[in-house]
Amino acid sequence: MGSAIKSVATVGVIGLALMGGAKPQAYADELRSVRPARGVMIDVGSKHTVSYFLTDGGKCNLTVMVGEKADDNGDNASVGARLKVSIDGGKAAVIETAEGKSLEFSCADGAGSMSVRTLDVVAHSLTKG
Repeated sequence: MGSAIKSVATVGVIGLALMGGAKPQAYADELRSVRPARGVMIDVGSKHTVSYFLTDGGKCNLTVMVGEKADDNGDNASVGARLKVSIDGGKAAVIETAEGKSLEFSCADGAGSMSVRTLDVVAHSLTKG
């Protein structure tokens, strides 16, 4: 297994989904608005994230670094994985953890800003098809 794959597995990131109009069934925590080249730090379950985006041709070029959150003494934090994704204006991307916690990054029309919110993903039934 390559080191990049191990890094992603280590931090427990199980999904990155580009979404059109559909939104996952989830409960929203806090909504934050972010401007280009401004960093935002968010804890998601046992993970710590640092993210920022740059605007390019109506798209938000998002970079998210994900690692283990430090304990109460400031120890045991880890350098995890760096994820990069380009999101069209008016679209969103979701990063899910193995704990059922997620971050939704929504790129505004024209890519002048992004909104970021934490989500608790609600399980739903799967049907055979």
